[in-house]
Amino acid sequence: DNNTCNNAMATAQWTGKIEGRLQSGTNTVQKWENNKDLLLIARSLIPLETLVSKTSPYSRPDDVKYMHKTDTDALLLKRLTLWFKRDFMQWVNSPKCHFCNTADNVSGQGVVPAETAEEREGDASRVELYRCSTCGS
Repeated sequence: DNNTCNNAMATAQWTGKIEGRLQSGTNTVQKWENNKDLLLIARSLIPLETLVSKTSPYSRPDDVKYMHKTDTDALLLKRLTLWFKRDFMQWVNSPKCHFCNTADNVSGQGVVPAETAEEREGDASRVELYRCSTCGS
């Protein structure tokens, strides 16, 4: 039947996209793991003692679910995720203009493939474009 064939093709395409994204992510992680200098820098930024402390500001009532006698990685990972989300990462819906420093009149113009050497060096696969209506940049 035609619907079954179309559904199978759509599922195969979706599966291929997901597999591609997973492989790309795996390749990126492996690349970072092999860069000892990058690992040292990343580890220097993580407040490990704060994360593992019993009085950690990242403690939550459900921590007991992640506590195991022989493996503390699950609890550490949960707290690391909270630290990253709350204190390290900064979400930006509308970036400030690099020229006039306003954030009020900056709007997204779409997404393009990475083109510059800097973008490719940073392993960007796509770049978000923005335009400032205040200064025109």
